This record gives sequence, structure tokens and C-alpha cells, in this order.
Amino acid sequence: MAKPLSIEKELENLRTEIDRHNELYYQNSAPEISDFEFDKLLERLKELEAAHPEFITPDSPSQRIGGKAESLRPFVHTVPLMSLDNSYDLDDLKSFTERCERLADGRAVEYVAELKIDGLSVALHYEKGYLAAGATRGDGVHGDDVTPNVKTIKKIPLKLKIDGAEHAEIRGEVFLSRSQFQKINAELEMLGEKTFANPRNCASGTLRMLDSATVAARRLDMFPYDVLRGNQKMFATHWENFEWLAANGFHVNPHRALCENFDELSDFINSIESKRDALDYDIDGVVVKVNSTQLQQELGRRQRLRVGP
Repeated sequence: MAKPLSIEKELENLRTEIDRHNELYYQNSAPEISDFEFDKLLERLKELEAAHPEFITPDSPSQRIGGKAESLRPFVHTVPLMSLDNSYDLDDLKSFTERCERLADGRAVEYVAELKIDGLSVALHYEKGYLAAGATRGDGVHGDDVTPNVKTIKKIPLKLKIDGAEHAEIRGEVFLSRSQFQKINAELEMLGEKTFANPRNCASGTLRMLDSATVAARRLDMFPYDVLRGNQKMFATHWENFEWLAANGFHVNPHRALCENFDELSDFINSIESKRDALDYDIDGVVVKVNSTQLQQELGRRQRLRVGP
């Protein structure tokens, strides 16, 4: 006869199983069990943790939804979240690439083109691999601490898969999908309440709510785009960020390209415009960044550009 599992081991197995099903559902869109079966697993986890709180871990799926807060606390960003220089046509992009290549003084310049998600910029702080804090951009230096709310976002791992270093900061864009936005507005309309004008306004209001249970029900999403360690860029190139993010359990936007010149950048931008309406989220153009971290530092604010609208 098999030896009964200890409570601690059963909890460990449940957490692992729930995390696996969450990843299959939210990251891979390939669920293996029904919502009812998933809910039963989560209920069993909560029951065991309630009876044995000494075995609760900070990355447990049960810890995604907290209680209500009286107000949002301020948060100061050690490294400011800078705004983007804007452009609205390819002529500006051409000037941008020519300026970057001129200032590179003979060195080859690579560019990363990625989507500018129409949402809210956030900074996530991980301590020894565990999610410790999440904050809105605010004015770039002073934001709001929304840690309980970012924990409800299933695409944000509560624990990094492979990186357990002292500190890592991940920056990304929190947004609401078009399909989820339509569901929320339909529900509000049925209740006779005021609806939201667009997904961005809904995401912004939701992320700043004081009840994390309501935030969880809204099903916000996030795409990450940058990683810092010790208040500095972690990698020699921007492209390496995406590889690290995917390896650590984040859902990285697949629409991005590594380009060598203006022609490749303009081809990518044109291809995105052709599929823009088919995306399930709003975008605010394409962000073009110099790939080399060293060149980014030399170019300062001139190392990236948003081509929109």
C-alpha cells in the first residue's frame, strides 16, 4: 500500500499542478482540464492552507487575491520610467536611424522593433525570485504601489522560474484585451452602470482599484519588455531581455523583430499595420530601440522612438 502523502507534500504537488494548468491556459492557450476541475484543485489548496497556514508559500496560487486596501501607497522608482519620443511617419524613422548610425561612428547598429501596447507602464520588483512589489509609472519617478493588484494578473509569475538573484526589476505594459473589455462593458450595461470608453481607461481604473478581488475578476494582462538588475540593464542587448523573460515564465509578445536597417524596420511596421485589426488588444504604434545596451547609454533619450499612431 502506498504511503499517504504528508500535508506539506500534498500542498507542494497541488501548487505545482495548478501552476502548470495556469501556464497551459494563460500562456499556451491549451487547457487540459475544465474550469470546474481547475476550481476544485484551487479549493483543495485553499482548504489545506487554511488548516495548515505554516505551509503557505509566497508563490502559492492562493496568494494572488488579497483583501481590500484603504488607499494606494506611493512608490518611488529608483530608475525613472522615461516617456518615448513620438513620431508619426517613416520619414521621422529614417532620420532617427541616420542619426543613430552617425553617432555610432562606424559601428554596426541593430534595432529592435516591438509593439507599443496601449496600456499602463508598470515596474515589477522580484526579491530572491519572488514578486515583492509592483508599481505604476506615475510621472516616471513617483507612482502608485499596486502590488496586490498585479499579483492577480495570471501572466505575471509570482516566482521567477530560473532566476533567484537578490533583485530583478521587470518593466512592462498592463492592458485589457478587447474581448475582455467587451465582456466587462456588457456586464456593466446589464447592471445599469456607466461603461468604459476604451480598454485603456478600463485597465487604468482597474489597476488602481482598492479591492483586489474585483481586479482579479477583470482579468488584466501584461506584456513585459525590459529587465534591470542593480538599477542597470541586465544584458548587453535589448533582444536578450525577451529570452530571459520567456525563460522565467513571462508571456512575451511574439510580434517583434531584430532589424539591421531602415528598410527592415519599415517592412516590420507595414506588416504590423496589415494585421493590427486582428489583434485582441489595442496598440499605439511600434517602438524602435537600438539593440546594443552600450549604444543606448551613449545615445541617451535618442536611442528609441515610437512610430505611431
